[in-house]
Amino acid sequence: MLTKERWTKVLAALPDEDLRKSLDAQWSKRPDRSSVDKWSEMIDAVDRKAAKRGSKFGLSTFERDMMLQFVYPRLDENVTTHLNHLLKSPFCIHPKTGRVCTPIAADQFDSYDPMEAPTLAQLLREINATSGQGNGATGVSAMTEYIKIFEEFVASLGPVNDSQGSSIQKQNSLDF
Repeated sequence: MLTKERWTKVLAALPDEDLRKSLDAQWSKRPDRSSVDKWSEMIDAVDRKAAKRGSKFGLSTFERDMMLQFVYPRLDENVTTHLNHLLKSPFCIHPKTGRVCTPIAADQFDSYDPMEAPTLAQLLREINATSGQGNGATGVSAMTEYIKIFEEFVASLGPVNDSQGSSIQKQNSLDF
């Protein structure tokens, strides 16, 4: 919000025209104020206006709405609305690349390379290679590391309770 062009975009989202004009005039007089100062002034002004009018004018949710609009990552509409875009789910398969959607350990985020994620074809080759070794053939697979990351994440969530509040015994494996 360092330039008039930028703060005008933010102010355009305000549902109150008087408030927009007042803040724009205030910031135009002192354009050198920091974005943090302008943000604080805007939120304080919105809070005062919302307290006077009540929440029926949409000012009570303004700060949250602004953060969602300007700060949070933007997602492609197709990714969030079409069922074939399930990359939010661990271990689903991307329809075009055939790569497995793998969980990422938080401390490995910067070094993660999505092109190294296993493919469905690779997993099928592993299954076919071990199919002659009898039922229950186990070993290291392209999924071992990712399953371990997911199991550690699930374990970190704590005990699971059923709808009556009774603790459900954990299984030793994610096999099903």
